[in-house]
Order: sequence, then C-alpha cells, then structure tokens
Amino acid sequence: MSFVTGAAMRSLEEAAFRRGVSAELLMDLAGEGIARRLIDHFPQPGRAVAYVGKGNNGGDALVALRHLREAGWQISLKSAYPETEWGVLPRRKRRELGESLDSRIPEGPGPLLLLDGLLGIGARGALREPLARLAEEMAWLRDSHGAIVAAMDLPSGIDADTGEGQGVVADLTITVGVAKLGLSTLPGITSAGRLLLVPLADLPSPEGSALELFCPDSFTSLLSPRRHDFHKGDSGRIGLLAGSPGMTGAAVLAATAALRAGAGLVTLHVEPEFLPSLAAPMPPE
Repeated sequence: MSFVTGAAMRSLEEAAFRRGVSAELLMDLAGEGIARRLIDHFPQPGRAVAYVGKGNNGGDALVALRHLREAGWQISLKSAYPETEWGVLPRRKRRELGESLDSRIPEGPGPLLLLDGLLGIGARGALREPLARLAEEMAWLRDSHGAIVAAMDLPSGIDADTGEGQGVVADLTITVGVAKLGLSTLPGITSAGRLLLVPLADLPSPEGSALELFCPDSFTSLLSPRRHDFHKGDSGRIGLLAGSPGMTGAAVLAATAALRAGAGLVTLHVEPEFLPSLAAPMPPE
C-alpha cells in the first residue's frame, strides 16, 4: 500500500481531470467503493448516519449512503451547515438521495454505522464549531451505544500529511485512491482504526510515494507455489542467534516467523541453559 501527501493526491486528481475524468465521476466511484467495503465488513444491513460538512468529503459520504440504502440499510443525515452553503457536487448528491431524509438516529436492528464526512485532506487545524459538536456526538454514540465510526478518506481533524491533530476517532478508515501519509504516523494511525483502501482505476498511479507499506496481498507475487516433490533443503536455511535471560520468547518468535516466511530449515543457536525452556514451545522439525 502506497502513502502520499495531500498535495501529491491533489496532483493525481488534477492529472485525471486533464485526461477528461470528471470530479463527479471520481466522487461516484469513491462513494460506491466505500459502500462496498462497508457492506463486505457488515453484511447484515443496519443503520447508517452520514455526518457531513460542506465539501467533497461529505459528497463521498452521501454517495456511500445512497448505496447503503439500496443494500437495505436505514439511513439518516446530519449536516454541520445549511445545504445552501454546500459545494455544487455535495448538493447534487444530496438531491440524488431524495427529499425525505431524517436527521434522527434510525431505530432498528443491526449495526449503527456513523460515516465521518466532515472534513477532507485540505483541512488544517483543530475542529471548530459546528464541526466539533458533530464530532463529539459521534464520540458519544461510539462510547455509549457501540456505534461504529467509519471515516471517509481520513478522520476529520487529522492532518493528511503529518497525522497530527485531534478530532474524530474512527474504528475504520476507508481511504480513497491512495492512502494519505498522515494515516501512517502518530496520532493519525491511532485515530484511523483499521485502514481499508478503495482504489480508483481512473486515477494515475503515483510516480513516487512517500511510504510503502507491505500488506498480505503484497507478498502474493513473491511466493511462488511449491512443487509436489519439494524438500526443505530447496527453500534455504536460516541460523538464528537469539534469546537472553528472561527473554527467550524472542527466540521463539524469531524462529517461528522464519519458518512461516518459508525457510526450509531454521537452526536456533542459544546458550545451553535456555534449551529446556525453548524445547516445548518450538515447532517440531
């Protein structure tokens, strides 16, 4: 997974616009991808409330809300600003939801999902009113009612580049296009919760990212299938010098990790007095 700064992300979007991709198309793709990620995680329909500001981050949340409703979720909307102050695209996405939309928390079974669409990557500084009030409401519902907070792109109040700031604490963050650098550093990484990515095929690939994070999917192409006549001697040997008084667990972890990474034979070199405590937890040959 690649991480880029907010400025780099805006450059990718501008490159897409020059190729004829519209901002509305990117918003529609982002919102649909966010909804699909949420439905994958919560297959049982529940209740979803979108908390929106007046920018395009809120537009992503509105598109996601529409797709959740089509999947059987009960939905409602809470806005920090009158709709007359919203941007053009968020107002259009609000109209696509229809006229009748309650601002109260829906009643019923299933998970209570709060979509944080208050602020996007261009925001800087602490959350101010009326945004702060809605962020506090989300925190209260999370603590008192077990609501699940899902941030659109990054938690509101967190700097996209540095991860600094105080704002929404999310259970999961669904970042769009390319992950933002602030989601990889403290305190942003703790505010983001679980990080999910919605790739956008219409965005160009970043030429150089500020950070690369290896995920399970990253290793698929590096680990080729093993032959039926595979022998442990065909996959390399590793010698480990590990363990010290009171810290023999480090030796167990290192040896087990080497085996799970695909090493054919792992030899652990330790002081003789550690052998009894290591014999039981070590995997068999």
